[in-house]
Amino acid sequence: MGEFLSSFHSIFGQFAGDMIIKDSLQYSACYTEMESKNIKFPAEAHLFPSYFRLKVGVAEAYSFMLFPTAQFSEAECLRYCLLRILCLTSGFSWINDIMSFYKEMAEMGNCNFVTNSAGCTGLTEIEFLRKLCDDTSDVIRTLHTFGKAHPVLSKVLEAFVFGYFGYHLTQTRYRMEDLDLTFVSDARERLKVSTASGE
Repeated sequence: MGEFLSSFHSIFGQFAGDMIIKDSLQYSACYTEMESKNIKFPAEAHLFPSYFRLKVGVAEAYSFMLFPTAQFSEAECLRYCLLRILCLTSGFSWINDIMSFYKEMAEMGNCNFVTNSAGCTGLTEIEFLRKLCDDTSDVIRTLHTFGKAHPVLSKVLEAFVFGYFGYHLTQTRYRMEDLDLTFVSDARERLKVSTASGE
């Protein structure tokens, strides 16, 4: 495992490699996620669900993985990429939280970020989910604005947003078909077409 993790420096650079290793190691906390159903989240702990969310995902690692040094030299591009990491980390986490909410409620009950956060804010789960959708839209708009400073980076950020949403819509594990939403079947059809044409 150590040898595997250390290989990230040669692909993503020193700082990004360190952050990927750090995030990968803290992901071992994911086993505690199932235990969180026994934790009460009082209003005073309103920051804890976000902290806990960082520990049970690898959003920061995924964010840095968007910038391999072959495409983005760390010496030249870190100043561009680093400013986007918090937005990307939030984007990775929140898109997943929104798109997996139905599956998690159906399979695990109240063991998820939306439920934990709602309990701390005094909102219902649906109210917090709506707020999270608004916050996620803001993050995506910010990423779009950031991208204007660097054309190649802009394409990467756009591909991330479309690809990550598309991934969740087309994977059966998220049980989107249960919701009978037209855009889900449309996304799956587009994936079949693009896969068949080799895009």
